[in-house]
Amino acid sequence: MSEIQAVLAANEKLSREMLRANADRIDQSRQFPRENLTALGKSGVLGLLVPAQFGGAGAGLAEMSQVIDTQAQNCASTAMVALMHFCATAAIAAKASDALKQEILSVIARGEHLSTLAFSEAGSGGHFYAPVSEVRQDGSQKKLSAQKSFVTSAGEADSYVVSARKVGAAGPTESNLYLIAKGAGGNQDATARVTVNASPAPPPTSTSNATEEELFAQNVKDVFFDYDKYDIRSADQGSLQRDAQFLQQHPNIHVTIEGHCDERGSTEYNLALGTNRADAVKSALIQAGVSGDRIKTISYGKEKPFCTESNENCWQQNRRGHFVYEK
Repeated sequence: MSEIQAVLAANEKLSREMLRANADRIDQSRQFPRENLTALGKSGVLGLLVPAQFGGAGAGLAEMSQVIDTQAQNCASTAMVALMHFCATAAIAAKASDALKQEILSVIARGEHLSTLAFSEAGSGGHFYAPVSEVRQDGSQKKLSAQKSFVTSAGEADSYVVSARKVGAAGPTESNLYLIAKGAGGNQDATARVTVNASPAPPPTSTSNATEEELFAQNVKDVFFDYDKYDIRSADQGSLQRDAQFLQQHPNIHVTIEGHCDERGSTEYNLALGTNRADAVKSALIQAGVSGDRIKTISYGKEKPFCTESNENCWQQNRRGHFVYEK
């Protein structure tokens, strides 16, 4: 089996077994699909378009389309992130300097670097290919200041392929692409300060005819944990903040936080771990301004699983702090 065929097979397997299983949770909790991307990176999928000389599969647009189509049928959020990563990877592979290719593409091939495009900005309207920002000469350096919007993976990607007009450009079509590291950064060709705006989180769902219990079910999302851990993951911080915001807006609602674990380990150990998970969620809610008097906790350990299959996708669904509405 060739390298490309192996990557396509890995993508098919992960899409079917992992992306599909995680899709509802990711969309409902409005999370970045970091877990899916980590798995895709380790399997070589994110290095699909990286030339073989830098450790990638060396595939082309036909294989990319096949990969994205398979992912999109199982988790559209993951597919969108992967698509923009592939677009950025292709730009780097085509136009970056040899030194930059060696530095970045080899890391992408190992699944350790996520990139994306940052083109749209205020003033460009629907013409995302026609940037408003312009690189300016400052002594021996070129500097860029731009405010980009509608950026997939904003705040999550490790680098951004940014469009900007050339120094002294006569119009928007006289532009270049620049690879910018996450945060303020630059490369050997240009230093830059680029603000990448993530799309604001959608407000909690509100329906005038809905009961508080129905609103609770629509807006409050469970918190998930890594194996044998009870610290709140960075990927769940945003969801937990929205949970706290909803509870602050509905002061009459009380909740019980159930601590759950996967099937591995003894009953006694998992009961203790479940207690730690429930307590961690409660502490985070209190720190966010929710009164502790409104929050009860209980641990079910591994005794009440949400999924009964013995695989990682299922175990991940069972490692959670589950919110229960209390009247």
